Amino acid sequence: MVHTLRLLCTLGYVICSVLSLSGQLILREDSISHPSYLPGFPNQTHFNYLREKVSPATDASGNFNGKVMLRIHGSAGSSIPLFDLHVPGYSWMDDLALAGYDVFCMDLVGYGKSFKQAVMDDRCNLSGLDRTTAGATGCSFSAPYDSTLQYSISENQEIDAVVHHILSYRNVSQLNLLGYSLGG
Repeated sequence: MVHTLRLLCTLGYVICSVLSLSGQLILREDSISHPSYLPGFPNQTHFNYLREKVSPATDASGNFNGKVMLRIHGSAGSSIPLFDLHVPGYSWMDDLALAGYDVFCMDLVGYGKSFKQAVMDDRCNLSGLDRTTAGATGCSFSAPYDSTLQYSISENQEIDAVVHHILSYRNVSQLNLLGYSLGG
């Protein structure tokens, strides 16, 4: 059964690529603003990038119950390369949209197209081995930025803000949440 479904998705993607290229899937992008949930950035506004794909038929029907999904990336990358890669056979968003889902993916703060503090790019703020791997040189023993740049509580609050936005936007009471790697 799994092999059959995988084969159908693969065959469906050939159709999906053609439909996507001809504009048959609706693509929307948005930024969801919220107060900073990171302790080092009080009284600041951050935003999360949100991407949506849906078929015109599903969008026009307005019936999204049970068919809304949010995909969340892990710590190794942002959402577009993981869920909406523009290579034939590798867009989960296209496959799900063609299957009747209204599918979203988001970037957590510091990833992809979401808000990113300048200190997040300072390699000296990495921990020991990560500094070496990233080629950071001339760093003092302690990181120049003395607060947490990301942590699971702030990421959960970001996800919560985006989930509430989608529930309100689509007027549904629940959605399917699917995380990848550490996003799960």
